[in-house]
Amino acid sequence: MDSCSLIELVRRLRSDDVKAFNTLYYEYHYALYSNIFKLCKDVDVTQDLVQDVFITLWEKRFTIDPNQLVSNWFFTVSYNKSINYLKKT
Repeated sequence: MDSCSLIELVRRLRSDDVKAFNTLYYEYHYALYSNIFKLCKDVDVTQDLVQDVFITLWEKRFTIDPNQLVSNWFFTVSYNKSINYLKKT
C-alpha cells in the first residue's frame, strides 16, 4: 500500500471510520503477529498483544499524525507491548 493511501486511511480513522480501521487491521495484522511472536514465542500471548495493539490504535486514533508512517506507530507500539509483557513474566 502506498504512503498516500495510508495517509488517507489514518485521516479516515481519525474521523471514526471503521472501514479504515479494518483496512489497517488486514494490512498490518500478519506483520505485527510475526514480529510479536519472534519476541514472545507464545501463540496465545501473541494473539492477545496483537489485539491490544489494535485496541490501542482505536483508542489513540485522534493522536496519530496522518503525516507520519502508521507502520512506524504499529511497530513501536507492538514492540513496547511485547517488551512490557516480557518484563512482567
